[in-house]
Amino acid sequence: MKSLLTLFFLFNISVSFAQNEDSVSSSFKKMHNEYVREKIHDTVYMRKVKELSTDILLQGLYIKPNELREYLKTYEKIAFSNKKYDKYRIDYYRMFLSNAALFQKRGEAMYFAEKVTREYALQKQHSLSESAHKIKIYVVSANIEKVIKTYNKEKNFLKRIPYLLSKDSIKSSIAIDAFHILSPVSATYSQLADSENLYEIYNLSVKIINELKKKNLDSNDLLSIDLHLLEQKFFISLVNKDYKSCSSILNEVGKLKNKYKNKADTTFLEYALTEWKIDFYLKANKVDSVEYYLKKYNDLPQISQDIKERILSYSAQVNFIKGNYKEAYEQLEKANVIGDSIKTNLTGELDDLLYAYTKAEDTQNALVLAEKTKSNQRLLFICISIVFVIIIFLIVWRRIRKNRIIQNKISNLNSIANIQIATMEEMTFQAVKQEQIRLGEDLHNSTASSLSAIKYQIETFLMDNHSIENKAQLKSILEHVTDVYNNTRNKSHEWYSLSENKAEVLFYQQINTNLELFFPSNRYNKKVEIDQDVLEDISSAQKIELLKVIQEALSNIIKHSKSRTISLMIFRENDNSFTLIIKNDGKFNKQKESNGLGIKSIISRISNMKGNVKINTEDGFEIYINIPIN
Repeated sequence: MKSLLTLFFLFNISVSFAQNEDSVSSSFKKMHNEYVREKIHDTVYMRKVKELSTDILLQGLYIKPNELREYLKTYEKIAFSNKKYDKYRIDYYRMFLSNAALFQKRGEAMYFAEKVTREYALQKQHSLSESAHKIKIYVVSANIEKVIKTYNKEKNFLKRIPYLLSKDSIKSSIAIDAFHILSPVSATYSQLADSENLYEIYNLSVKIINELKKKNLDSNDLLSIDLHLLEQKFFISLVNKDYKSCSSILNEVGKLKNKYKNKADTTFLEYALTEWKIDFYLKANKVDSVEYYLKKYNDLPQISQDIKERILSYSAQVNFIKGNYKEAYEQLEKANVIGDSIKTNLTGELDDLLYAYTKAEDTQNALVLAEKTKSNQRLLFICISIVFVIIIFLIVWRRIRKNRIIQNKISNLNSIANIQIATMEEMTFQAVKQEQIRLGEDLHNSTASSLSAIKYQIETFLMDNHSIENKAQLKSILEHVTDVYNNTRNKSHEWYSLSENKAEVLFYQQINTNLELFFPSNRYNKKVEIDQDVLEDISSAQKIELLKVIQEALSNIIKHSKSRTISLMIFRENDNSFTLIIKNDGKFNKQKESNGLGIKSIISRISNMKGNVKINTEDGFEIYINIPIN
């Protein structure tokens, strides 16, 4: 059973699409023109913009972040121009969050949920936005354990909300956000038949609502709290098998449509009420009523895959009760296929985000082990290279200094070796498999070939000059050159073989490596969020350039900022571009550091990729990069 309020906040597609992109643009433009002509006040304008944004979402039209940012330019300018508009600054980021969350843009949504949290923090308020958004994802993916775990993290603060409201210490919007957590959590406890926790949540909800009703709330908020309280009563009655009370509560929910008609959006109630009645009549074993409401449910627009899954699951239960076991089995199989697909997609997206709250502990340990192994390999390569150079240098310095021709050739060999070492260090740093293979081939073809030529010339020289001075010394040199040749040839084969067998290091692991090198975990808080589908479209050349840009940005943070929290996000801005955002909470001298070589280098690299860079230093340091996809 899906909680009523969860369905309300996940409802994202309407039956018809009243607006298109052109009409959206014209609506925002019309409102802007009215404001410019001083026909409406600041707060009236911002309230109307928020209502327009909500209306567009409920009509099933997703707005890309860069487009929404353009539409909200005037709103942003007003909201951030005066401290008394703190509510509207939070609403600014909430509009982006709702736009992303309702259309399953999880990487984007988590980024803007963090923006909401940061804005609350600037206003010295505790935000529930991130936890509420995560619980919605866990509910859809049926991850009961994480729903309860996330709830328990916020439990102490939730219990303090009634007191904080009575003292006007928190905003009403935070208390409303509490219902986005309490509602799906109570639905989870209802599934577990945990009446003790259900009563605890119900009593807390009553206390919060009693305090909220003393505040000045709009119709949507009033509908939200009325729904929430009826929902809690319904769950308790259902667990206690008090079907008479369940029926009465469902009638009360139905009356809300008339109570809030023309005052608030009640589109979602038809879905929720129908589903609740199906659950209720199944519990009450009234098959005829279940079939009636199941047909009604099936006639509603099937706006998402999870609704199709529930219809099939309900149908399977009805057929099982009626003794139609074959039909019940087939429908249950179809429901499971859809359900598994939804859960697999959600789980994959959560893993790909690499968001700090959603990474599994074993995945973190595996990443640490992989980074340690890669670091050891890098150290081994460097040590071998240093030893190789020292050997060549000693042979040249001690054995061949009296022979000018051989000395010149050894000097050339030394230069070639130095070039190979520099190349190896660069390629190892980038961890690019193809470059590692090339290094092995170059070592074999260039250095080994040069050594072979030297060896051949010494042998020829000895054969042609039987009575030369220092013949024994030349033979000794020949033996050393032969040893170096064999070692070089063997080492090139070893590196080539290692390159062939070494697994390709994932792009996000390379980023985590850089973050760990610059900011050790025991001293810094780090967050990484990368949408997997973006990586599939970024070319190898762009990835290499991105790594260099990230390294430059992290180096810049180390040099110029005393930060403790660093975050990095990569997500698709639109069909033709993607976004990289790097930020930290340190102090930054905008006038001095914006003209530094590090920032200029980043801007130059991004310009070469035909991208653009924006830098914000009002709250820490944030670099916003948008790059077209090749």
